[in-house]
Amino acid sequence: MLARQMGAKAILLVTIEIDNDRTKEMIGNSGIISMNITEKVANGLLSEKDETVESAIENLKGGDPKGNEHLFELGAKVKLKSTIIRNVKQDNNILGVVKSNDPDAGYIFIGGHMDHLGFGETNSRSDEEHKHEIHNGADDNGSGSVAVIELAEYFANLKKENPEAITYNLVFGLWSGEELGLLGSAAFTSDLPIPAEKVKAYLNFDMVGRVKDNKLYIQGLGSAEEWKSIFEKKNVVDGFDLSMMDDPYLPTDVTSFYLQKIPVAGFFSGIHLDYHTYKDDIDLVNFADLQRVVEFSSLVIKELMKPEQALTYKEVKVRRSKVKKGGTKVSLGTIPVYAGGDDTGMGVQGVRGGGAAEKAGILGGDVIIGLAGKEVKNIYDFMNIMNEMKPDVEYDVTVMREGKEVDLKIVPEAK
Repeated sequence: MLARQMGAKAILLVTIEIDNDRTKEMIGNSGIISMNITEKVANGLLSEKDETVESAIENLKGGDPKGNEHLFELGAKVKLKSTIIRNVKQDNNILGVVKSNDPDAGYIFIGGHMDHLGFGETNSRSDEEHKHEIHNGADDNGSGSVAVIELAEYFANLKKENPEAITYNLVFGLWSGEELGLLGSAAFTSDLPIPAEKVKAYLNFDMVGRVKDNKLYIQGLGSAEEWKSIFEKKNVVDGFDLSMMDDPYLPTDVTSFYLQKIPVAGFFSGIHLDYHTYKDDIDLVNFADLQRVVEFSSLVIKELMKPEQALTYKEVKVRRSKVKKGGTKVSLGTIPVYAGGDDTGMGVQGVRGGGAAEKAGILGGDVIIGLAGKEVKNIYDFMNIMNEMKPDVEYDVTVMREGKEVDLKIVPEAK
């Protein structure tokens, strides 16, 4: 980003070996050409200054890495040829409905994401030796997908046995593209086929196959006044050690629904060392407790289907952190659109209630194209600029809104 802003046309990276068959996948547009060259080619470019890659490295060791004393200008001209292949792919969510016989019935959504990391193309935490092996994702999120399917089957059979028990339309969803930035659920909720006011709740299942020591996390409970009492009451049967968490702004599909002002709750059995690695496989799934999670959640859904059980949406405000000495990270309260498109800038899926972005007037659907006097071409630019910002200092921010530039002021908060 800095090189681009200083006028550079490309970045040449010296590497030991060039793999012509290897491609670099990116989500979004970097705004500058980046190429690998061999040390031999680099030495050829440096020779007119009697420098080599080795001597340049030694110079860097002895100077300030943020200073300019080790920089020098070459008179050489380089002609580059680069090919960018834009892969536009379509995927699908899978939805099924157990319909109520009441034509005026509301809706309860139950879902989880069905995608994982494939052969480790993006976001793999595996070591280099295993990074491109198949990542089965048995817990993330085979376990959540199975839970949704089990619940769909259970309530479909319940309707056959007792149709009057289904007082709400139950919509079961398996979302695609969650690992790329909640793409499937965001696409669905941005164009809901029913008014959001008709949706009583959304229950999410993401990584529920590794319950350990009877611990189960329930996330997003700050989104409704009544959630905690419902979960405490329904937990009497299964007796989980519940850890109840308020924040509904999470890196999973609950966020897409909460941004539509729908109460959300997420089931989660906890993080583990195999997360996003090739080791997340079926032999490590705790099936006995996964079945208990399904049974517990079915009781919660039955409780929600009671007409007398209210569920009142609540906006969760951002809590300000105390500023610490020695440098502080900042938060703007934006929820990004992670997948890049043809448009320059960083898309905003939504904003956190009470956060800096909401106070500045940034809206879901805006595209941030400028921040703190610098151009924003993508999410990487945005994050780099944020790292340089300070809390409680006012900055300019420019967004594209309905085809027009809108200039705003934003004051970051300590994270």
